[in-house]
Amino acid sequence: MAQISVSWLISAVFVAVISSALFLREFRINSPITAVGMDLGTSFSCSAAHNETSGKAFILRDEKGRGTTASIVAFTQEGKILTGEDARLYALEFPSRTVFDAKRFIGRKMSHIKKDLDLDLYPFQVRHSLRQTSSGLKHYRPEEISAEILKRLKGVAETNIGRSISQVVLAVPVEFTEEQMNATTRAAQLAGLEVLRLIYEPTAAAMAYGLHAKMNVQGILVFDFGGGTLDVSLLSVSRRVFNVRATYGDKRLGGEDFNHYMMNYFLENIRKAWGEETVSEREKDRKFIQAVRAEVERTKIALSTVESITFEVHDGGKSYREELNRTHFDHLNRHLFERAMIPVEKVLQCAEATIDEVDEIVLIGGSSRLLRVRELLREKFGDKLNTEVNPDQAVAMGTAVQAGILTDARNIPVAAVEQPYRAPECSNE
Repeated sequence: MAQISVSWLISAVFVAVISSALFLREFRINSPITAVGMDLGTSFSCSAAHNETSGKAFILRDEKGRGTTASIVAFTQEGKILTGEDARLYALEFPSRTVFDAKRFIGRKMSHIKKDLDLDLYPFQVRHSLRQTSSGLKHYRPEEISAEILKRLKGVAETNIGRSISQVVLAVPVEFTEEQMNATTRAAQLAGLEVLRLIYEPTAAAMAYGLHAKMNVQGILVFDFGGGTLDVSLLSVSRRVFNVRATYGDKRLGGEDFNHYMMNYFLENIRKAWGEETVSEREKDRKFIQAVRAEVERTKIALSTVESITFEVHDGGKSYREELNRTHFDHLNRHLFERAMIPVEKVLQCAEATIDEVDEIVLIGGSSRLLRVRELLREKFGDKLNTEVNPDQAVAMGTAVQAGILTDARNIPVAAVEQPYRAPECSNE
C-alpha cells in the first residue's frame, strides 16, 4: 500500500455546524449512524457513537457488556487471531505469541524505540526488519497489530448499530509525528475503515466532558495518563473554539512503567523467598514472567478502589504471597508519581499560564485512576478535577461527537472548532 500523507487531516481547522432541528428537518431526519469514533489506546481501546435522539455519545459494548477492549493481539498455533480479553487470557499460556503496546511502536524508528523502551521486558521479539527469519517466525508491523484491534472495535460497533460501518474518527496524541499519524491511518485502512478525521486526544476528551458548552470554562488542563505515555495539555476555549496553548509529556511514563517497576520489586522478593537459583531459572520462562505481569496489573488496578490487596503467584508447586497496601504502593512508586507532575509544571511554563487560569482538569487514561495522582493534582489545583466521564472512555466519546458532526447527525447543540496546534518555544527534552 502506498504511503499517503494525512497531516492535512489534523492540521486543518475543522468546524462543526451549530444546527437546529428546523434546519435538519430537511436533511437526514431518519439517517442511520454511518460513522463512529474510536480510541486506539496503548492498553485499552473503545468505540462510541452519537445518538441522534438524545444528542449524546454512548459507548459501544461487546457481547459481555464490556465498554473497553484490551489492546492485545494473540496468534494461536492453529492460525487464529485473538484480540482483547481472549488474547489476554491466551497470553498466560503462550506469552511469546501475544503482542501488546503497539501504540508505543507505531510509526516510530527502531532507534527511538530502543531509546525509550526496555525491549527485554516484552515477551515478543521486536525487530527493525520484516525479513523472514530462519526460525520461520512471521513478522507484523505495529499498524497491522493495531488493525486487528480496530477490526474488533468495528465488529462491536456493527453489532450494536445493526449495519455495516466504514467510516471513523480517530484521536491521536498532540505530539504524534506525521509518520505516526500516517501509520495510524494505515491501520484503520487495513481494518476496512475510512478515516474521516484525526483529532487531538485532549480536544476529544474536552468535548466528551461537554466543556465546549460551559460558558464559565475558558482554561482546561487535560491530564492524559495512559498505559504508554503521559501527556498534559493546556487548552483554551472561547466562543466554542478550542486552542491547544501548550502540551508537554513524558513518553517514558505510563501505566506499563508502574508495572515494570512493580514486576522488578516482586521478582526480587520472590527471589529472596525461593532462592536466587530457582528464580533465575524461572525468569527464563516467558510463561512465568507473563503470570507475574498479569498479577502486577491486577494488584495495581485493585489499589485504586481498595486499601490493600494480596499479590499471589504460583509456579511449579511453589507459591508466593505478599500483602500490599496503597500507602506502600505509593511509597514504592513515589519517583514515578513525582515524574508525573513534571509535565504539569512544564505545560504551565510553556503557555506562560498560572494555576488560576485553569478552570477544570480533565482526566484521560486508566492510569489517571491512581489515587495518588488525583491527590497530587488536588493539592496543586484545588477542587477542579472533573471526574464525570469514565477516563477510559472519554476520548472515544469525544471522537463520536465529532463523527456525528461530520455526518450531519441531529441534536448536536454546539459547534466544535479546533485550531491547528503550534508548539511553544519550549519542548520535551
